[in-house]
Amino acid sequence: MNALVRFAKIAFAIALLVGSSLLPLSAAPTVAVSRDTWPMSITAGGGTIVLSEPQVRSWPNYTSMTGVAAIAITLPGASAPVYGVLRFSSLASADVPAGMVSLVNPKLVATAWPTASVAETPALDAFLKTNLHLAGKPLLPLAMVLSSIPRSERPRTVPVRTNPPVIYVSQRPAVLIGFDGKPVFAPITGTALTYAVNTNWEIVHDPGSALYYVHAKSGWYASPGSAGPFTPAVAPASFSAIPSTGPLSHVHAALSAPKPGGTTVPHIFVSTVPSALIVIAGQPQFASIAGTQLRYVTNTRSDLFFSRDTTLWYVLLAGRWFSAANLNGPWTFASTRLPADFKKIPEDSPRGRVLISVPGTTQAFYAANAAQAPLVTTVDRKTATLTVTYATGEPVFAPIAGTPLQYAVNTTTDLIKVGAASYFACDHGAWFTATAAMGPWKAAAYVPAVIYTIPESSPLYRVTFVHIYDARGVAMTAPQATPVPQPEVAYQNFGAGELSAGDRASYYNTATSGYYAGFGAGWGGYVSGTGYYVPGYYGDEFWVPSLPTYGNYNDTYYARMQAAAANPRSAMLERRLPPPGHGPRSIPGLGTNVYAADDGVYRYVRGNWEKNGADDTWSAAPDAPATLRSDRRARLAGYAGTIR
Repeated sequence: MNALVRFAKIAFAIALLVGSSLLPLSAAPTVAVSRDTWPMSITAGGGTIVLSEPQVRSWPNYTSMTGVAAIAITLPGASAPVYGVLRFSSLASADVPAGMVSLVNPKLVATAWPTASVAETPALDAFLKTNLHLAGKPLLPLAMVLSSIPRSERPRTVPVRTNPPVIYVSQRPAVLIGFDGKPVFAPITGTALTYAVNTNWEIVHDPGSALYYVHAKSGWYASPGSAGPFTPAVAPASFSAIPSTGPLSHVHAALSAPKPGGTTVPHIFVSTVPSALIVIAGQPQFASIAGTQLRYVTNTRSDLFFSRDTTLWYVLLAGRWFSAANLNGPWTFASTRLPADFKKIPEDSPRGRVLISVPGTTQAFYAANAAQAPLVTTVDRKTATLTVTYATGEPVFAPIAGTPLQYAVNTTTDLIKVGAASYFACDHGAWFTATAAMGPWKAAAYVPAVIYTIPESSPLYRVTFVHIYDARGVAMTAPQATPVPQPEVAYQNFGAGELSAGDRASYYNTATSGYYAGFGAGWGGYVSGTGYYVPGYYGDEFWVPSLPTYGNYNDTYYARMQAAAANPRSAMLERRLPPPGHGPRSIPGLGTNVYAADDGVYRYVRGNWEKNGADDTWSAAPDAPATLRSDRRARLAGYAGTIR
């Protein structure tokens, strides 16, 4: 199966780290607890451990996370818990659609027991290290994590293009035929017919009638040219010779379609450049947004607004706002000058979905940052392999502007030539390497730094959002001396802080939403696509498209058939993550008011801070560290599902 098709069909898998702890496995059985319920309560070894929700201190470049957590241990035979502070580090993996972060390989770095005696500390440490081993990776709300880290540590935004596409508006049924550049036609085996390969519409040229036919909205339309105008028609008799197998086999099901007529006949627009279509069912029908001068059009699927304040129309396309004095345009970029009323759109309104692209809203801030949080995967470097297929049999390379690199234009795999015997390929969020373009391919242990200089204008820009890190969160951009891993030793959560040989031999591939063309824009908010257009490549009746920013490329019967047949062209167009909105909202339970600080453990009770003392006592702490207030805001953000 084609590598890109596998990518479209196989979801990322977050595999457990294979490494070792300094503690023997028999002495530290794992404990099954709910991975997202805080605090976690673990009964083991005759005692109890209560682990409060971790407080994130740092997540630079979204790699190795550091943090603290309040912990309470009741030793065997003891009547009261002893509170302490646990410091940890871990790689962290974000599930953006779910709004959660998993701690991939949490390590116990240090502990402190402010209220315990010197004699008690060794027993507490020993009990903790022996019994704090969880069966699954702990989960944290993504909103809490993003609210915790300093803004200076949040990764860069992407300088996407903001020039508007060609925007068509129709007040009756309409379709937009988008060609990926100049129309290219290929022969249909066994016939005199040809079909368009660089569009997701079934467009067939019949030289006998000198007409071009397109199947749209369950009917056929014909035109003397591929650019239109198209008028209602029936399929010519010559179409019966189209093979029952191949890219147009489904045309047989539509051969007897009657000639379209009536009010359902669509206006057919044709474009060879980036474009978008707004279809309104008749005259615009409006609904007002309370407390604003905004109205949105209810009889369209598009996010189309009119402001009575500015007397302008606004439409949201691929995360970018464009405005015009009338629906016929001209349209100009408007994300940086939206009326303040857009921030007042209720989240639960029918158009609340646009808030992730309205600068200055909490939804936009969350989405822009969540889009840059990585999903971490591990690759079995002994068995992982990759098969690359070239459209013309042999690879064809083109230069990547501004770099010494070249990329293969005639394959759906993201493949880069770094040197004469140095090739790297990125496949569903994992890197592979080979000494020849034809392979064999093996899992990569590093990615050359020069690859991360690929500019936004390149169709391979997306691979710059996929990295390889070691267990410490260090980017692997050059060959490393790799220790021999310890075989058949399972990793345990919150093992001792030192990295074992098995840990050091483990490498992680991380991919953010940018790999799917989802970015945080410089003006604030979530956008889809870089806005740059690079025509696809045609060879041997095979079209390799570039990922488009605009257009309804999948809004056709042909496109759905291609997807069902695992056609790589359609799969390419599906390389998108759903736009990140809010994370899940959770309800705080008992004991969620306990926090760790440098000098001890605190709790927040009825608007006041209290500090833990000996024998499980609590006393008023009006001078509690300021970091606790930030930690509380972040934890509340996790409950709300948005950044604060």
